[in-house]
Amino acid sequence: MGAIRYPRVHPGEVQLYRVPAETVYVADGFEIAALPTDTAAVSLRLMRDFPEVEPFDGSLTGTRRNPGHVRSFELTQYGEPLLDGVATTLKGGEWTDPALRWENEISIENTLYHGGVQLEDALATLSVSHKMDEWGIRGERIQRIDAPQVLVVDYEPMSAKKVIGGMVRNLRPEYTGDRSYIFCDSNGLLGRFKLWRHLAAPDRRPVTMIRTASTDLRLSDVYTDYSAIDREEIVQSGMDALGQVDPDYTGLEVASAADITTYFEEALPYNYGTQLGMLGAHSHWQLFPHPGNILLDGGLVDLDGIVPQVPRWSFAEKFLLHGCKDALVVLGVNNDEYDTDYDRISRNFHGGVTQGQRTVNQGLDPAQISAGGVYTD
Repeated sequence: MGAIRYPRVHPGEVQLYRVPAETVYVADGFEIAALPTDTAAVSLRLMRDFPEVEPFDGSLTGTRRNPGHVRSFELTQYGEPLLDGVATTLKGGEWTDPALRWENEISIENTLYHGGVQLEDALATLSVSHKMDEWGIRGERIQRIDAPQVLVVDYEPMSAKKVIGGMVRNLRPEYTGDRSYIFCDSNGLLGRFKLWRHLAAPDRRPVTMIRTASTDLRLSDVYTDYSAIDREEIVQSGMDALGQVDPDYTGLEVASAADITTYFEEALPYNYGTQLGMLGAHSHWQLFPHPGNILLDGGLVDLDGIVPQVPRWSFAEKFLLHGCKDALVVLGVNNDEYDTDYDRISRNFHGGVTQGQRTVNQGLDPAQISAGGVYTD
């Protein structure tokens, strides 16, 4: 099928530093030679002058392809993907300014630990990662979890435990009650979140996670503020990644308006639908199915948001429709929302859902799902 073409889009490359850490989890056989098991890769830009951290030799860097990915970097070695055919990402490695705060209550981009991930969320993500392996559902996989022992506050090194304790003590009083925070974006309500659950967690340690997936590029990345060349590289990379898992769509080219339309109105909706369909057949659901959580091969991310729950197909469909429309408009294939064939997207999405459910309920091989709802024996 050929190799996936990776986009050379670098909105922000960050120097990574080795920080003393406890390795909480590492998958069997997973190893990054440049990253020993007693350290974590953290950007810690303010700590470069402190002896507690050691910079890598430059071969291991973090690349944030989308500024909206506040906590996530793709790990690269000398500018190339770390593993062949796989995107390897570090989540929770940005500790430039750690604080427990809410800058904008209606934004999904903000986070409790600004730049970090909480241990309980990482363990929940790991649990779902193992389930998705068992179920044959595409998406990110957790390969390693590390708990940094040293962070920085106001240019001073400090133990991670003390940093987190200080965050909680300094939190504004009105945020500590039993209050729901509403997550939403321009397309509507996404969900509710209770801050007290995190404050009451028995172990609030910050951690970093190393994840792998066939691509880390998401639907929302397509219409982020990139140049036209960068955007085309992102879409081509997504087409290549999807073609690797669904041979019916091998060979799509971003230079072809017809292929772009096929990709966003047929291939991606169908493949995303199959993954959600299989998930729903296992009585689980993705709480936040927005375009930032849809990989460009149709796979799923934000695994700690996948929980036992009755599926809400129309909820996911709404965000998919908006995301595909925005992608087609920004690529210049459509001029406005009226050019997008919403019915075609919807048919393919629900066709994928049906095929995904059938695959699980009839005990079929998830790797044999093909386009158009046809199962190939």
